[in-house]
Amino acid sequence: MRNGHLTTRPALGTKVLELWGKGYTSRQILKEIPPIGAEAFSALKKSLGIAGINPNIPKKESKYGISHKEDSKEYGRQRYKAKFKEIHGYSMDEPRLGMSGAFYDKDMNLYACSCANCKNVMLWPLEFFAPPTTVHYKNPKKYASVLKRGCINRTIQCVSHTMWKLNQENIEFNFYIRYRSMRKDDGLPVSKLKSGGPMKDEDGIVRTTRYFNMRDDKQYHAFKKKFDVLEKNKDGNYICPVYNIPMFRTYNPDAKKGYLNAANSPSVDRIDSFLPHTLDNIQIISWIANNHKGNASPEQMIQQGKYYQKLKDETNL
Repeated sequence: MRNGHLTTRPALGTKVLELWGKGYTSRQILKEIPPIGAEAFSALKKSLGIAGINPNIPKKESKYGISHKEDSKEYGRQRYKAKFKEIHGYSMDEPRLGMSGAFYDKDMNLYACSCANCKNVMLWPLEFFAPPTTVHYKNPKKYASVLKRGCINRTIQCVSHTMWKLNQENIEFNFYIRYRSMRKDDGLPVSKLKSGGPMKDEDGIVRTTRYFNMRDDKQYHAFKKKFDVLEKNKDGNYICPVYNIPMFRTYNPDAKKGYLNAANSPSVDRIDSFLPHTLDNIQIISWIANNHKGNASPEQMIQQGKYYQKLKDETNL
């Protein structure tokens, strides 16, 4: 202000825009125009739409696409999204479990599923989704979107399929986790695994904690040798050394984790059932072979006998 009157006359605004367009900074512009108070000049720039914008740096070249002075809230959102992608390796807008903002309409009874296949595009009735759990109610701020819509963000079947697929990948590590619980039940020591969210490795690549545990846990590497001695078929499935059948978990949409222990699923078996689950007393065989050790037919017992005779000859058990 000057002498009690605002100096934001059209001619002054035109002059400021002209200088700004030539790349003049605020300090340089103030030297070329009549004296004006700091607050009045700030209000003038805001009314002209140039507040917080450096004329010498095009908007598209800004690190987050916008200046914090231009729109502090949007700047904060863009900065958070950029940091999220840097840490996790994917955009926060990609569908994922627990994702906020998934579409729903209670009147139409339609809810979006945010799994990798539905991608917030496929809509399903409410009964296809599981309701919020105790975890959600204990963290109302974190899971506000889940509590508001009244169900989780993936259908029950999509969650089941995701769990099955996750358990199929790196099946050796999943059985190692099962083996750890067996050791604990027997009072045997187990190694300490890393926990927490994704983190960067030595090369700056974002990895899951599972990656680091599979890479660094010595007890896991010792356990994995039980799989290394098994043959595989053309589909990459391990072959049961007793019955010579492929071992894998089939998808079952009615199962909690997407699978049940089918007959051809791998299993951790004690060679001597009277001894604990030490590494030298376990083997990986199919669930049916493991089960038949208690109720096998004569033909199956002969097959098992041949296998165990061979094992005895090789290991001097």
